[in-house]
Amino acid sequence: MKIEDVTARVLSVPMEKPFTAHVGGKWQLFTTTTHVLVEICTDQGHKGFGYALSLSAKGMKALKTMVDELRDFLIGEDPFLGEEILHKIRIHTSFLRWVGLVNFATTAIDVALWDIMGKEAGKPLYRLLGGLRDRVPVYASFDLWRSTTLKELTAAATKLVDMGFRAMKMRAGGGSISQEVERVRAVREAIGKDIHLMVDVNEAWSPPEAIRIGRQFEKYDIYWLEDPVPGEDIEGSAQVAAALDVPIAAGELHRTKADFRQLIERKALDIVMIDLQRVGGISEWRKIAAMAEACHLPVVSHLFPEILCHLVAALPPCLILEYLPLSSSLFTEPLRIEDGAFVLPQKPGLGLELAEEAVAKYEVK
Repeated sequence: MKIEDVTARVLSVPMEKPFTAHVGGKWQLFTTTTHVLVEICTDQGHKGFGYALSLSAKGMKALKTMVDELRDFLIGEDPFLGEEILHKIRIHTSFLRWVGLVNFATTAIDVALWDIMGKEAGKPLYRLLGGLRDRVPVYASFDLWRSTTLKELTAAATKLVDMGFRAMKMRAGGGSISQEVERVRAVREAIGKDIHLMVDVNEAWSPPEAIRIGRQFEKYDIYWLEDPVPGEDIEGSAQVAAALDVPIAAGELHRTKADFRQLIERKALDIVMIDLQRVGGISEWRKIAAMAEACHLPVVSHLFPEILCHLVAALPPCLILEYLPLSSSLFTEPLRIEDGAFVLPQKPGLGLELAEEAVAKYEVK
């Protein structure tokens, strides 16, 4: 089996769950994400797809151009030789290093290759990767935004429980200490003691602030505190992790195995969060997860639930799946969540089918 064609398209995809976030010093409403969708076709009729995405359209046409330039490394190759293909890409893009647009482009390519491998094998990807379980714990990562009022926040949290979620994540950062603590207290009281509650700070605090506020959060049984300090401040994250009893989740902003080795060796986290497109795809994600497992650390996903469900289901160190649907309108069937668990698709590969009419409608010419 050989690769015959590789195409890339830029899409402006409407969000299932729009949200408002504080970006560049002002509140901004996000209603769409920009995707670069990559499709790879083989001479045996198999077609796999993958994608990278951004909340901003800026740079995404450049990402498409990057994929187009990497096309020559795939044509005529066996899609089962993904490591060989990625190795060639690394060599020929070495001056740019294994970061940025290179990682985003290889993510879309790597995911598409894995989709093809699953389809050729006739198995869903999670079974191809080991098939540990066919449903995984999931948490809601939407609606509990910093922009909501306290009343809106508690109402949204209660609604998520009514929807069947047994875990959820709220955002913090930007308020006074008393405001931050009051919002966490209110959510915990609204959802009860049996629901897991995560708090994502989005790098908003200094280490002393994170320690001071985090200690007050601990009384509300926080499942993890995420990115309390800037991602590049590994020493600061280590200080926070050492000072608090609540586990620190970090890693989504990091890109290489060397980055994660530093985070782990310097004890800057308790839970390893891996971002699919920042590390460069499924192949690298698995390797970093294996590093975490060797150090007896749990792993959690970041975004891309429709793809990362397969890794969370297949790899033993994986704890729970983040559910923030940014791509769901691209598919013919909805993702399934039942009784607080994400149900794995049983069709081959990713188990997803593109809604071709929607893709055509969303394409940015």
